[in-house]
Amino acid sequence: MRVLKLIKSLPQLAVIVNALLMGLTSIGFISMILILFFYLFAILGIMLFRDNDDFHFGTLFKAMLTLFRLATFEDWTDVMYINMYGCDRYGYTDDDWMIKMCEKNGGAHPMGWAAAIYFIVFVLLGGLVLLTLFIGVVTTSMEEATDRANKEKETEDKIIAFALKEKIDPNLVMNLKKVFHKLDLDGGGTIEEEELKIGLRAIGKELSPEQLTKIMAKVDESGDGCIDMAEFIEFMVLIKKSSIMHNLMESGKEIPDGWVEDERAISFRQMAKEIGLISTVNKAKGRFLKSLTSRHLGQIHALSAVEGIHSQKSSPERGGKGFGGVAENLKGAMENAGDPATPARASASTGTTEPPVSRTRSIKIAPSSASPAKASGPSTPADRLGSHVEEG
Repeated sequence: MRVLKLIKSLPQLAVIVNALLMGLTSIGFISMILILFFYLFAILGIMLFRDNDDFHFGTLFKAMLTLFRLATFEDWTDVMYINMYGCDRYGYTDDDWMIKMCEKNGGAHPMGWAAAIYFIVFVLLGGLVLLTLFIGVVTTSMEEATDRANKEKETEDKIIAFALKEKIDPNLVMNLKKVFHKLDLDGGGTIEEEELKIGLRAIGKELSPEQLTKIMAKVDESGDGCIDMAEFIEFMVLIKKSSIMHNLMESGKEIPDGWVEDERAISFRQMAKEIGLISTVNKAKGRFLKSLTSRHLGQIHALSAVEGIHSQKSSPERGGKGFGGVAENLKGAMENAGDPATPARASASTGTTEPPVSRTRSIKIAPSSASPAKASGPSTPADRLGSHVEEG
């Protein structure tokens, strides 16, 4: 276990180990081809050279060992000359027991150029081609492992930057990584659109082809129809945001007629806060609401409030109205809703009295009991509402 921890702590060593592991399958296939090649040439060598060179080709084991010697270029020409010229003229003349071995099978049986062709072909194929395949496989695996390590580091950096930008919980990032690995069945490091559909269907998320294509276009930087881990996390965050936005709009649509408790408004604002709609201008909105007189603390049109929250997301930096749009929408909603404390308002032009008009459904925004009173006197409802929004 300590050795494995040491490998993980040294990136360069990890690359080498990964390269060897990645090349094991190819090395196994090359070994099988090499053994088969050696076996065929060993059988052929026994048939051609056993009578002349019993020392090198007397048995299958001796022949295989001799061929390995030839493949490593260890005095391979000596073995070739023995079988080209005969054991009585080359190689067996130094020792008495080798001379007796040469005479045991009826003397020398030189093979001439046939022996030369046999050994040259074997050295070229076995020594210069098949054995070097091992080096080629390891080199290729090393390059792939290095590229993969660099890509993983780049992807991890992108994930960290995106998580910090969107303020994503680290536990959520880890869970999304696990989901990505489960969906990446081939282990290629990317997920195709069909695999995404399967994963979304498994968690109960059904997107139309247009929605899926639109979101894929946002996250797929390469445009090849496949997304890596960083793009997958961005994709899932966009899906989550779209789901929260849908729930937010549905919450606005489900507001009943009449008065709504303050807890419902708090829940509504919390949903908006999760997708960053009301996290940046709360203080400004609070100051604006504090400036309102008590006559505005009546009924606020529900859909106008929702529209105000959406205007907030369209900040000036994004080309929208910014906080001015929020203020405009809230003012209009309050004026349209009327003042419950004033049952009728006077017309400036005719001097007559007009009854208040109830145009739409409304929300009652209850003052927060937790808001402290000002030192100069009792707090007004507008002050309490502004403090409540700031705390939200």
